[in-house]
Amino acid sequence: LDTLRRYGEKILAITRKIPGASETAMEQENKQTQLVVEVDRKAAARYGINVSDVNAVLEMAIGGLPVSSLWEEERKFDIVLRFNRESRNTPEQIGKIIIPSKNGLRIPLSQVANIRLADAQSIICRDEDQRQITVKTNIRGRDQGSFAGEVRKKIDEQIKLPPNYSYNLGGQFENLQRSTSRLLFIVPITLLLIFSILLVLFNYQFKYALIVMANIPFSVIGGITALFVRGINFSISASVGFVSLAGVCVMAGVLWVSYLNRLNRKKTMPILDVVMQGSLVQFRPIFLVMLIAIIGLLPAALNTGVGSDVQRPLAVVIVGGLTSSLLLTSFVTPVLYYLVHRKKKQ
Repeated sequence: LDTLRRYGEKILAITRKIPGASETAMEQENKQTQLVVEVDRKAAARYGINVSDVNAVLEMAIGGLPVSSLWEEERKFDIVLRFNRESRNTPEQIGKIIIPSKNGLRIPLSQVANIRLADAQSIICRDEDQRQITVKTNIRGRDQGSFAGEVRKKIDEQIKLPPNYSYNLGGQFENLQRSTSRLLFIVPITLLLIFSILLVLFNYQFKYALIVMANIPFSVIGGITALFVRGINFSISASVGFVSLAGVCVMAGVLWVSYLNRLNRKKTMPILDVVMQGSLVQFRPIFLVMLIAIIGLLPAALNTGVGSDVQRPLAVVIVGGLTSSLLLTSFVTPVLYYLVHRKKKQ
């Protein structure tokens, strides 16, 4: 236990110096002064006193034992009997407690026990049958993942644990790590599925599917910028916002490209006129749809009340992404469509 605390205090000092650490402390209390009563079994046996007899008297005299009950209307209270404070306040006073023997003798406790004050552990924590000591901290002003990584790096650099000693980091950042590993698998599959659906929608013409997919980077730029401006760290909620944002921007791109294709099939006007007219017609409904979504999410993006830590990153990402997508897609998508068809004519 002393070794655990010694290395725990070293880790505590390291953690306190890392930017973002707040309310850092050791969970277990340090040693506290305790009363130690060691029964001399040989001396007790000479007087015919058992260890259980000594324990019973100490339990009653110091801790107190209920001897009856007191009722006040519907409330019940135990009547506890124990020595007054002056008779149990020091080891010398406790040594004067009388222990009755089976022979009728009344023996002071000091004659059958060694009584002293000593510093000892107040609490011993275990995890999977192994003793442990916990250093805890809150994180403010930075993301949990980078904080945990910096803590691990500095502990590995500055502390060498003895054999059979180890440490591990735990906390909410573990949820981020698990979710991130899932997202690294789910997001590519989602994008591939969206691209496959676009290919089917546009009769396996890759150029139109790529034009629509080009909206996703524009929305990501806005989401990242919004998080930076608001000073919000990346989280699971923000990552879910990016996934949702990709779907909304793809929908806008599909509406835009589909309408341009319908105009282009008529072959009644040059491609430049098709792009200009189609963009003017589609801008209004797409603008209104995105604007309504932005206005609807603004309260959540600006919320600072209880529970806002979950909904605010998601809303900020979607609002920022829709704003940038609305500005960039309105100009880039028609230009890409025009360039693809102009090269085709040449």
